[in-house]
Amino acid sequence: MEIVETIQNLNEYWGPPSLNWFDYFVDGQKLSKLLNEPGHKETVGELALQFAEQVAFTQKEAEVMITKAFPSEDVQFTHRKAACLLLCAIACFAYVDWDIEYLIDKYNEILSVRILVENFLGLCRTSENPSDVVFAEWLFARWAMSIDRRFRIPPPPAKQTVNNPLLVPDLHLTKHENIRKMVVDTRTWLPQAIASLEKYIAEPSDLVVPKMQCFLSPFLEKGGMSLSVGIIGSNVLCQWAPSPDLSLAVTKIPAADVVSVSRFDLLQFHFANGAVDLAQELLKLMTLPSTQLPLFCVDNKLLHGYYLALNVPSPLPPVPTTVKEFLPDQKLLTDDSSVFRRSRMWRLRATKRTSGQLQVAFRSENAAKDVIEGIATCFRQRLTEKVVQQRFIKSLQRQLSSVRDPVKRRRIDALLLFLCATVVGMREELLRCGWDTPSRLRVLASQAPRTVTPPLKAQIVKLIVASDNPFWTVVTSFNAVELKQAMSKMERFVRPFMFTMPEMLAEFVLITRPINELHAVLLAKLNQLAEMRNRTEWDAQCSIYWAEFGLPVQSSQMVMLTEIPIYNNNYGAIARGISNELSSWKRC
Repeated sequence: MEIVETIQNLNEYWGPPSLNWFDYFVDGQKLSKLLNEPGHKETVGELALQFAEQVAFTQKEAEVMITKAFPSEDVQFTHRKAACLLLCAIACFAYVDWDIEYLIDKYNEILSVRILVENFLGLCRTSENPSDVVFAEWLFARWAMSIDRRFRIPPPPAKQTVNNPLLVPDLHLTKHENIRKMVVDTRTWLPQAIASLEKYIAEPSDLVVPKMQCFLSPFLEKGGMSLSVGIIGSNVLCQWAPSPDLSLAVTKIPAADVVSVSRFDLLQFHFANGAVDLAQELLKLMTLPSTQLPLFCVDNKLLHGYYLALNVPSPLPPVPTTVKEFLPDQKLLTDDSSVFRRSRMWRLRATKRTSGQLQVAFRSENAAKDVIEGIATCFRQRLTEKVVQQRFIKSLQRQLSSVRDPVKRRRIDALLLFLCATVVGMREELLRCGWDTPSRLRVLASQAPRTVTPPLKAQIVKLIVASDNPFWTVVTSFNAVELKQAMSKMERFVRPFMFTMPEMLAEFVLITRPINELHAVLLAKLNQLAEMRNRTEWDAQCSIYWAEFGLPVQSSQMVMLTEIPIYNNNYGAIARGISNELSSWKRC
């Protein structure tokens, strides 16, 4: 199963592979440096999901070890490893400000987010301080409400892989089924989640949110010592798995903000369930939170929509409803930040609504935009005109400053080298625009000289394949006498599968007698000569083989006359194919 998953998840890398959870798990200082620097939200969010998957895998491994009665040290090591992985996962979760919606929308790994939320709740419930579990329960309630909103309309059923003759487990179907079970389980918790949110509204209080240091510091201090139980046994310095210190660094969220966000979640739930009266009452009491954390923010556009839908006066400023008109002109041509330029649909529409030089300019700009976005398909056909090439290069130079990923830059360089080798005039235009040095672009633009090696002579080939082994003689020889002598030397002979008998010849030879192995080999030799298109050798050996078969010469002549038009047709088709290839090369 693991091999199948690995094969299905293979990717083609253009550079060194990126760091994953294991690199940071074995090097705590590297993880600490990453989490203590701002601006790594995307990387840390992906790490959080990777750590969460490893937590679930390690917990299942521990259950299997207990069932199979493994030694206590092994089970203890697995439990401590799961605890350390969980600390790393929750630390990354706290780095992204506990933003559930961001992790789901960005990575579409809703099952991994569930592992984070549920394990964080279980971790806080083991704390000796009762106040530590308040934030975890509130976060779990919001998670349940989010799942209910997202799957209010069931997703379309997953389709099985069309070509799956080996019945390999389909990961897509498995994931779809696990999500369906998760939605069913989550909806059983909805009454408890609603009661929790109503309690926070009725009894408002400040919410203490732990920071990343609450989970990272215990891992750095005791993670290595706790895992040493697998090597040196019990350690008196660390007898238990590391646990978080939820009072180490916290952020206090005002009670008013907690109430506002809780009301907004209940408002969406009641509105989706048709309880309009309850939704109106909550909407009238709604206020905007002042906290800037993503977990405590309210979408103003969505809130304004509820005001309009429930006919409640809105205290928010009116949202502009005017739609910007699509006007393909010179101003839009170089406006890379415009929504019409970012969308490929609008880019294609611009080429259809323009004509003349403006259309050529849009075609060139669209080609450069496709290269920047990494979707350059059917590309050479759009760069046949010199005017398009010039505008394409200038546009690419203008937009290349926005590409900071070195892997994408290498892909663009590789594409330009390919265009230099396949599009006439592209290299000259690139050099004229000062794109690169001539030596680099000439690597693929000029063809390397070829040295033609003459084929070996027939005598040399015969000496190479010569052998005293009778089976080798049967495989390589076409002489009837040599074949007969070689088969007489072998005590037991099994005809290889590659020795196929031609149906037309076998009809004459084997129609009145059982299969003779020598006759079958001779028929297979005739078939090999036919596939090799060796007409001269085929005619010569056919007469000799026919005498060995003990059949009249007239039948041999009839077979040979029948074979002549077949070979003529084959040679004619080959000649036509060669002439077509030569003419296409001349056109190029």
